[in-house]
Amino acid sequence: MYVDLILNRKPNEQPWWNRPVWGENSLLEMAIDVLRKQDIHHTYIAKHNEGIEELKCIMVIANTMDNENFKNREFIKFAKIKNALKKGVEEYCGLDNSIKIMKVAIEKNESFQKIDKVESLYRGLKEQELYKFVFEQLEQNRDFEAKFLENVQQQFVELLPKVKSEEGRTALQSYMEALNALAKEKIGLKLLYFFKQDNLKYASILKGLGAIVKNIEQDNKLDLQDILLLVNAYHEDLQQLGPIIGLPEGKNEPEMYSRIIQYVVLRKKYQRLYIEFINLLEILKSGYQSYQSVINLRQEYSSRKYKQPETFTYKIPGEKLFHDYQEMLVDS
Repeated sequence: MYVDLILNRKPNEQPWWNRPVWGENSLLEMAIDVLRKQDIHHTYIAKHNEGIEELKCIMVIANTMDNENFKNREFIKFAKIKNALKKGVEEYCGLDNSIKIMKVAIEKNESFQKIDKVESLYRGLKEQELYKFVFEQLEQNRDFEAKFLENVQQQFVELLPKVKSEEGRTALQSYMEALNALAKEKIGLKLLYFFKQDNLKYASILKGLGAIVKNIEQDNKLDLQDILLLVNAYHEDLQQLGPIIGLPEGKNEPEMYSRIIQYVVLRKKYQRLYIEFINLLEILKSGYQSYQSVINLRQEYSSRKYKQPETFTYKIPGEKLFHDYQEMLVDS
């Protein structure tokens, strides 16, 4: 059978030892083709070899930084959304500020709800005096600086012993813990001020937002359409957040909330991994020009027309990594 395969080959596919000495597709013609091949100028060979050596050095670092989780479907989705936000692409155009505020609303959700619960349940004179003082301080300190918390803390220390019940004192301590948590970011206090200023039923808004996020995290429902179904169930409440989180005109709609919530939940899950990924991309970018140069030189000076040195047959260091992350390297 092996003999049949050889005999049935086309003339130009025959091995050298089975070709005629003279004529078309002969040994003589094969030898002439070899002799006709041009030499590659030494400067291009040097450039090629320098590229190979540079890539070898870069890949020593890059290979240790690569992570199989970078190929996770959810992570890739998050990285693409990050890139779209950075570029202001289509649906994500103008959402940066809204996302920052929504991130705090989601991450500090329990603190907001705790404040609302304490203010609703504990209505003694001294408790109400503290709630009123907090609002006044929010109005007077629009920059929400450290001074706000210092003033509130001082008032809290003065009022706490005057609260009659142990339960009331415990509740106020819990109230102050929630305020301290919000005060870690100016956006947290800014949100609290908006809620109080507009006298919104923000408890129901935040409960709805918390329920959506909890459902997403518990069931791992991170596809946009799944999130949209959840958002639609609470959209009437969420719509009131539009002016507060600064949604651009015409974007106070379920799909925008779904995109924002999707991003915030993905960020919580993958932000640390994303930093590692960006570090890897930076390393790969430093060698990308050399990688392209090596490929272009091999294509331009192919073995069909040129006498290639042995180094032109070497495996390109990092070829798989460049291939795996080609899209992000070009787009980022």
